[in-house]
Amino acid sequence: MPNKKKTFREQDFPPKPEVPLAHNRVPEDATKSNYRFRTHSENIERAKKNQTRFIERKNAVEITCEQYEDRLDGGKISTDELQNLIAEIYGKNGPNIETFTMIPQVGTVFIKTPSDWKPEHLLEFPSPLEFPSPYMIGRLDQQIPRLGRRQLARAFMHLINSGFKHQPCARDAHRDLNPAIHLGTWGRYSLFARLTGETDMNKQTPEAMAAVLNLCAMVGKWIVPKVRAWVKVFMPELAVRFLREIQEYISVNIVQIDQYSAQLELNMGGVFMAFAVKIGGSHIWHKDWHDHPDYPAFVIPVENDTPENDDDLEDSDGKWTLLDDEGEHAWEGGDFCALQPHMRIPVRPGQILIAFTRRLVHCATPEQGDRLVFTCFMDRVVLNNALDWIRDGKPARKSAEAYERKH
Repeated sequence: MPNKKKTFREQDFPPKPEVPLAHNRVPEDATKSNYRFRTHSENIERAKKNQTRFIERKNAVEITCEQYEDRLDGGKISTDELQNLIAEIYGKNGPNIETFTMIPQVGTVFIKTPSDWKPEHLLEFPSPLEFPSPYMIGRLDQQIPRLGRRQLARAFMHLINSGFKHQPCARDAHRDLNPAIHLGTWGRYSLFARLTGETDMNKQTPEAMAAVLNLCAMVGKWIVPKVRAWVKVFMPELAVRFLREIQEYISVNIVQIDQYSAQLELNMGGVFMAFAVKIGGSHIWHKDWHDHPDYPAFVIPVENDTPENDDDLEDSDGKWTLLDDEGEHAWEGGDFCALQPHMRIPVRPGQILIAFTRRLVHCATPEQGDRLVFTCFMDRVVLNNALDWIRDGKPARKSAEAYERKH
């Protein structure tokens, strides 16, 4: 059979060779091309410029804390030991929040990280921009529009009214007596990634499970893109090199792999693994022991306001204001207080708080009014195992004996 005659375009325009991406993970055949990869120092300089542009574009204010109580830093201790340490430092009545530095309610703010913070997981993170982050606390203004906040609140109320079976954990009492719902993926006290008990379809009715997935979809729609945008700017090497692989680790090694594969709403793109949602806040001084110390938590408060329809949202979507329809704040109080730097940060509708809650002793001031709080976090055990899995060349599913390292 004669060869098919090539067209003019196929003769004069041969297919272009694939050009490898310009990041630190150099493909094996990179030396065969003429492409020059950016050096590590060039990547650091590029990241610094991106951060500077972000801060200038947002008119952000950078704050250096004048005092920092480093005696509260360190590894995990029991709840009683932490409370005893706080009483030893501040007296039996505890710290006086009224003396904390009050951050203005409006605007993007970043509080710089102490110079003596050290990363926990040293593997594959050579850049000083990575761990620790240049900022230990941040607050992003004008992030979640009113339409998004109301859809999140409506999805939560639909979950509560769907016959959802809450599974309270006694160990969460060190935060607050008001229970939180945990959805997504974590390790908790296991060596493996697993769905939270409240996300397991075997423990919920079909109606409740549909409501769970709907709430996860709303989080993926309104919160995940904002978190990913921040990570790309302030943790660039993590975003470029590892987010997809962290998500891949969960997809391959999660215990309930059949459930996870069939429920795409549970995929948060690697920017966080799970989120907690509750009415009110956590009013007891605590650390989030299950979070990773080198990755922040993202806190998003929304008004618990669920109108019958979205007709009143058409003109409101995209308008940024701290006031609700009656001209008053949706709630009063609920400020985030960090004990070591003695900072008090109000978080209002539309804003996102970013904080290293595993390192910082924190609580919320009492609030008045209906407020839902979404806290998105990265589980410490699962993230460390994911990094080890990446280092080992992404092997197949491992047994428990393969992860003998204690995190």
